[in-house]
Amino acid sequence: MNCYLIRHAIAEDLSAPSKRDDASRALTARGRVRMRIAARGLLALGVRPQRVLTSPLLRARETAAILVEELGAGGETLWPGLAPGGGATQVEPGLPALENLMLVGHEPDLGALAAYWLGGGQRPQLVFRKGACACLSFPARPAAAGARLEWLLQPRQLRALALSA
Repeated sequence: MNCYLIRHAIAEDLSAPSKRDDASRALTARGRVRMRIAARGLLALGVRPQRVLTSPLLRARETAAILVEELGAGGETLWPGLAPGGGATQVEPGLPALENLMLVGHEPDLGALAAYWLGGGQRPQLVFRKGACACLSFPARPAAAGARLEWLLQPRQLRALALSA
């Protein structure tokens, strides 16, 4: 099983006058454009998720929608465990058994989740810039210390792949 972990794209600042809370922050126009290009970089790598699970926060849902559209994924599903503050015990239960699964969430939670799956602990933590993606492979289902890191690409690298394809 391949599990792709993606941090949401660039979102509105929480201090924007129209923002009352963190959950309602949308992607910026720049964030949408950059995520579309990064998604095409994933496409150039052959990334074809069967399903995209996303945090319920608006910026993650919008990122997931771009990924579904650009990658031809089989749809997106809200996954409350991917909301900020979630951890492996909130993410793992009920994960679909698919060959290629994509999870869209937030930092520092994605880095901690990757560290848990790679080594069973909280350190070392991988750093996901906005729009970054890591590919972890598992012999079966995601579990503590059960993953192998295939790659971690930051958004600039994904966009460069898209533009060179």
